[in-house]
Parts: sequence; C-alpha cells; structure tokens
Amino acid sequence: PIRLTSPPFYNPFAGKEEGHAVAPGTYSVTMYEYTGKEMKKLADPVKFKVEALDIYTMPPTQPEELVKFKKDVARLQGAIQGTGTILSDITNELKHVRKAISRTEVDEFSFLTRIITIENDIRDLRIKLYGDRIASRLDMPEKPSIAGMVGSITYESKNATSNPTKTHQDLYQRAKKGYAAFAKEVSDLLDEKVIPLRRDIQAAGAPYTPNALPEVIKF
Repeated sequence: PIRLTSPPFYNPFAGKEEGHAVAPGTYSVTMYEYTGKEMKKLADPVKFKVEALDIYTMPPTQPEELVKFKKDVARLQGAIQGTGTILSDITNELKHVRKAISRTEVDEFSFLTRIITIENDIRDLRIKLYGDRIASRLDMPEKPSIAGMVGSITYESKNATSNPTKTHQDLYQRAKKGYAAFAKEVSDLLDEKVIPLRRDIQAAGAPYTPNALPEVIKF
C-alpha cells in the first residue's frame, strides 16, 4: 500500500521501495517540470537501450515472461497487504462501535453479539491470510498461509535473473486461487455484516463512528 510518511530515522537494513528490473529492450524517457500550478514538458522523449550484462550463470530464456511473473507476484502481494489493512480498519472501527452503542438508548446485547461475531470472523480471516501465530509458536503443523506463500516467492526471487522455478510458479497459483476465495469472504463480511451494522447503529442514534457516512438530521 501507499505510505505518505517516512520513518523518522534511517534504517540501513530496511528494504528499498523499488520496482523490478526491466527486460532488455528500447525505452524512452521524457522530462517535465511541475511548478505547483501546471505541468510543463521540458523535452521530447529520448530513447535509450537496456542491455543485459553477460554475467549470468543461468540467463532467462524469456526475459519478458520473467518480468511479467515478478509483476504478477507484486500485484498479488499488494492486494494481500491492502486487504489486510481493510481488516485492521474494521477492527479499529468495531472498537469505536462498542463505545458508541454504550451511548445509545437501545439493548446493547444484540449489537454486542453482532460485533463479537464480526471479530471472530476477522480472526479466522487473519489466520487464512497470515497463518496461526499460536500454532507457529508451538511448532504445530499448519497449512501455508496466503501471505506466507507470496512472501516466500518475493524473498527468494526478487533479485533473481533466471526463469521462475516450478516451485515458485506453483506457489503463485496456489496463493492466487486462495486469495480470490479469501477476498470474496472479506467482501461478503462487509456487505452482509459490517455495513448493516453501521446502518443499524446509526438508526439507533449512535454517535459518529469511522467509515460511517453521517445522515442529515430530519426535523
């Protein structure tokens, strides 16, 4: 996900936010100047050529396919991180909802039951996405998580210059299939439980909570 802030100190061990190396070929670059009001073109496109150094033990037979695979993995990893952020946002929202219902003149029990159900659903979804931390600490066997599979591919092949291995290709397909089903569950959770809860607590006269669109008071 996009970050608008930077760490307050320099960490030499932190990874750089950079893309993957491009495939050999001819590219072009154009310079613009942004003055705060308009974007001004400074020069016409200038072409340049990227060539691979002849230093590889196992050079890729299809460089374009290697770049495509890395981009596909990066997109999947971005989707995973973004969906994880959504789950965190919902968790934070539920904390506000708990506080909000205590300030309404309604039966809190029914709302709390729905909140707990959503919290349990999020816990189960997190396990599917990131794995079971408790099981991991106890050295208990568990299935590879979606984020874990993609993380393995990224860690092992980010700077690789040879063709993607069969293991990495298989891991990507498993993670992609798993994420598709996972994203559907998150979408259903929002549509069937979270959004209706927002609407109902608002109808009950609860104070504003994050992600809820305030309604105009009708006199």
